[in-house]
Amino acid sequence: MKKQNKISDKTGIALILILSFFSCLNTSGQSFSWSKKSPMAYPVVAQSACFYEGKIYVIGGSTDGALHGGDYGDPFLQIYDLQTDTWSTGSPMPTGRWMHGSAEVNSVIYCIGGGWNNPLSINEAYDIASGTWSTKTPMPYVRASVGVAAVDNKIYVIGGFGLTQCYPINQMYDPETDTWTTKASMSTSKCGFGIAVVDGKIYTIGGSNSPSNALKIVEVYDPLTNTWQTKSSMPSARFGLVAVSVGKKIYAMGGTPSNTIPSPGKFEVYDTETDTWETLDNLPDSTQWAAAVSWNNKVYLMGGEDRCLMTYPTTATILDFLYECNIVTGISDENYSGNNPFMFRAYPNPFISETTLSFEIPEKEWIKLEVYNAMGEKILTLADGIKPQGINSIYFNEVNLPTGMYFCRLSTGNKTETIKLLKTCRAGS
Repeated sequence: MKKQNKISDKTGIALILILSFFSCLNTSGQSFSWSKKSPMAYPVVAQSACFYEGKIYVIGGSTDGALHGGDYGDPFLQIYDLQTDTWSTGSPMPTGRWMHGSAEVNSVIYCIGGGWNNPLSINEAYDIASGTWSTKTPMPYVRASVGVAAVDNKIYVIGGFGLTQCYPINQMYDPETDTWTTKASMSTSKCGFGIAVVDGKIYTIGGSNSPSNALKIVEVYDPLTNTWQTKSSMPSARFGLVAVSVGKKIYAMGGTPSNTIPSPGKFEVYDTETDTWETLDNLPDSTQWAAAVSWNNKVYLMGGEDRCLMTYPTTATILDFLYECNIVTGISDENYSGNNPFMFRAYPNPFISETTLSFEIPEKEWIKLEVYNAMGEKILTLADGIKPQGINSIYFNEVNLPTGMYFCRLSTGNKTETIKLLKTCRAGS
């Protein structure tokens, strides 16, 4: 009986610790911590951004926005290195512009559209390896404030406004053939919306179809079927927001419901699996018409303006900040059910003091491999860098770790996969 009580006490303590850990998370099983990184060399609004191999490429935007009549854009290319927390400048874009969109395909960044009073159809490509720009076939329509996203090496340019109106149109650009194809349109004409990709589907979130009509609507496009669906609306109607995906969730940040008020700094998350929204704590700084990327369970938010320069030309501020938000998803809700796209394995497992972790990636890519304890606390980083295409193996030997359950998380791009590790005191325990 005494022995049973002792075991029960230990189990109770473990349960209390686990519950304490999850009580630090919000109801979505996530916690959020923002940290300010080195500011951009140039404060910009309505810029675009792409992530590639440990660097963020911030392209164009405007350093003084509407003060130049709404048609002024800058050609800056600002490059942020995540490892060194430093900025550098690359070859400037041939056409200085803002309100454009961009996407990376096969180490080339395509910057499309832009402008304001005179929207553009320009399509310019930046080759990351050579650091050079080239001009590609322009869009069939002039458009600014577009949504741009890449799926399966094709780029989709959606919505935006032209000379007289907002559009629902959706046009696909094929970088391989340098050609455009018209696809199914959204049900709603809009611009200034957030756009993100999850499981090969493109989500458009919020936006506006007039200066006084902010939207909550969420529509999702499936390139395989060329069809759109309407999903649950965002809690806060707003335009000039940005959206990024981490795993199965989309984070909608910033924006404003009206040009006549400052940005309220909204931060909301959409779960694509449950079609539900949750309102999170506001952003550390209010912003609209910013840029954002995500990588390795982190969100990077940069620049924008705190209020509309057209309405507040003397008091609005164009921002130069870069924030990193570390998003920790509850370990328990990650997959262990055989859905193993990276063939992620540990052998032996259980192990006494050492095991080998192996995984397969389809192309040369930046990966991170981390170990968490049963409380969800990160205790080790085994890898953080570029790995070659194919099967990779990493030796894990931590003799000083106590016996027990651990979780090993592999992150590559916006995908993560977690496996359980069991360290024992003897074989077969």
